[in-house]
Amino acid sequence: MKLKLKNIGKIESANINIEGITVIAGLNCTGKSTISHTLFAALQSLNEIPRQSVLQIFLDELDGHITNICNTNNGQIELKTENSEIMIHFSNDNKLLEVKRKNELPHKVIYIDDTFKNTKIISSLIYLTRTMSLFTNSKQTNADLKDELSLIYEKIDNILNSDKSLFKTDKNDKSGASKLSLESLSSGMKIFYLIKSLIDTGIIVKNSTLILDEPEAHLHPNLQITLAEIIVLLQKQMKLHILTNTYSPYFLRAIEVFSQKYSIEDTTKYYLAYNDGDNAKVKNVTLNISEIYKELSDPLQRLENEGYKEEM
Repeated sequence: MKLKLKNIGKIESANINIEGITVIAGLNCTGKSTISHTLFAALQSLNEIPRQSVLQIFLDELDGHITNICNTNNGQIELKTENSEIMIHFSNDNKLLEVKRKNELPHKVIYIDDTFKNTKIISSLIYLTRTMSLFTNSKQTNADLKDELSLIYEKIDNILNSDKSLFKTDKNDKSGASKLSLESLSSGMKIFYLIKSLIDTGIIVKNSTLILDEPEAHLHPNLQITLAEIIVLLQKQMKLHILTNTYSPYFLRAIEVFSQKYSIEDTTKYYLAYNDGDNAKVKNVTLNISEIYKELSDPLQRLENEGYKEEM
């Protein structure tokens, strides 16, 4: 899957390849989430929907303004998958100038945004306000992947077991014991329940596209590392197309380490999002990930410098 953006939101230009796991890292306000929202909107627009619906999808995803407000250039989006493609042009005043499509997307798309603000948990099933399959009538299941998914379930259960008994996780529980609603679960822990539920209900299936917007938010570094391992295992066992963004060096390093451990490093890509004046750009740094670590380590260096000044 290849995504090209030109003058979309704050992004001046981006050329992103998503085969296995693609990580976009960088500071706040560098366009990382714009890329996630744009990919989700483009994938939705591959369906044969009216032009006005395409425009509305992008307006909703990009908070009402699709192209860069700092210039008068038009915006362009191109997305190519193995069998599908779409090209969309927008004017700077949010008009849809052109849309060309070839073939609908043959697999599911799941967008996981901030699990603290954008999820509603009911009984043992988690319904997401924006994280829905484009093919809601699909009857696919993961029954044939029981052995392959066993390690993923084991790791999720190891995280959740200490708290599971306190919450209503089974709608068939007849014990009558007083338990907390899953809405009471800490915001960080919800991501683990969420992933398990999406697998259990057949929303995440083989060859799905999974978009994760800062999934490590609200998590202790130890849990960030576990989450990264689960994401790597999901890609390896289910052949997912995963786009995730982050500003956590722990999460980034964990993706790097576990991609090597589970032998998917050849399909794991790393991009640095950075500001250049009023615009943001995206650079492929797969062969030099140290560029990302330098960007993300600056706060620690700043503290070291401040501490040195105090000692003087």
